[in-house]
Amino acid sequence: MVLLCSKNRFLSRLFFLFEPSFDREYEYTLKGRYEALTSRYQNDYSNANLRRCVHRIEKGLFHKYRKDQFGKDLLTELYREVKSLDKFPFVDKNEVDWSINTLTEYKSFSYDQNKVQECIDILTDLKTNEFDIDKSRLEIEKQNPKFSVLSELYHARSSVRYFTEQKVDLSEVQAAVDIAKLAPTACNRQPFSLHFLDTREDIDFIGGLAPGTKGFLENIPALAVVVGHASSFRFTRDRHLVYTDSALFLGHFLPALKSIGLSSCVLNWVPDWNNDRSGVEYLGLDLSKTIICLVAIGHQDMECSSPVSTKKTSGVLLRYKESGETNEV
Repeated sequence: MVLLCSKNRFLSRLFFLFEPSFDREYEYTLKGRYEALTSRYQNDYSNANLRRCVHRIEKGLFHKYRKDQFGKDLLTELYREVKSLDKFPFVDKNEVDWSINTLTEYKSFSYDQNKVQECIDILTDLKTNEFDIDKSRLEIEKQNPKFSVLSELYHARSSVRYFTEQKVDLSEVQAAVDIAKLAPTACNRQPFSLHFLDTREDIDFIGGLAPGTKGFLENIPALAVVVGHASSFRFTRDRHLVYTDSALFLGHFLPALKSIGLSSCVLNWVPDWNNDRSGVEYLGLDLSKTIICLVAIGHQDMECSSPVSTKKTSGVLLRYKESGETNEV
């Protein structure tokens, strides 16, 4: 049955319809979509779509060929999210400050400056969390030189979308992989591979299948394709390990690239059946493989700035359980 399903899309759907191990996945996916579409985000103290909207505006501000006006529909979406923030007991302080700073800069490029200002006013009046354990990091840095070096490296890295024409040295990428492969992986299987592309034809084809690459794909000098190997697992319960293990790998790979002078940007990959299949077949792989994400690699064009992309406060990300309750730090 499984063999037949692997060769037929319709039979595959029937198989998973009656496969109970996927029930929880259906549940959290549907519940998550409801939370997102209603802007509830319970217990998050952060509006994910607000963050996405602000980031997209920020990318427009830092675009190499920025328009005099942009983001008309995006502003409408962001305005709706800002108006929903009164449902939160408090909102992440970094999120609010980042949104205000970005909107202040964006105001003169918007189609509706009054609406932008209203968003800024609402954000300014919001109650935010005041305590941030980022402060404790500074104390640790003073006490531990190794941590200080690591902190400097990670804070120096940012997502770069505009590169020079300088060719990427494969040996440098190999060196970064040699570090990244030390990342933890389930039962030491490392169910992924990294496919390095540096020809214009290959980059344009694979990069063109990914969403969100319009406007900068043509200047990417090298592309690393992270591919997951479902063939590494005998049980459906292990299906997410291609994502978990490759993410752990990337957590080592990106700073390793930065340490040797290479900039990078992780490009999302939406698991669309046709695009994923096209990408996998283009790479000459069988259909037990799937593309996890793409990584643009190159030498940064120093004439172009990168989005700030302020992260959440550590006090919102780190939770602890005490007296039967889970609290933010």
